[in-house]
Amino acid sequence: AAEAPRAPRGPVPFTAVTPAPLGAAPGFGGAAVGAAMIPLDRTLGEPYGTDYGLLVIQVGPQTPAARAGIQKGDVLIAVNGRELQSVGQLIRAVERAENDEVRIELLRKKVKRTVVMRW
Repeated sequence: AAEAPRAPRGPVPFTAVTPAPLGAAPGFGGAAVGAAMIPLDRTLGEPYGTDYGLLVIQVGPQTPAARAGIQKGDVLIAVNGRELQSVGQLIRAVERAENDEVRIELLRKKVKRTVVMRW
């Protein structure tokens, strides 16, 4: 009788636990953004000064997100003037972008900034 496959030991690979990996770098998915993020709600967003948005938990090197200056710990709150409630909204904005760029409003240490992400 064949033995059942065993679960891998040690930490789970990052991409396996990330709800929304995005990006152009290997291991980041396929949406050409280059950041992994999780959606915030009122409870999770309180320390960041918001009750919505996407918390950036990783940024790939030399990706559109990195070139735009997006950093781990930033909270993306709007894309092209529209509030961000989900990763799906960001993906759709990237897919529909004209001129291969989007304007992103973010919070960094509770200070609002705007960056332009190009690819």
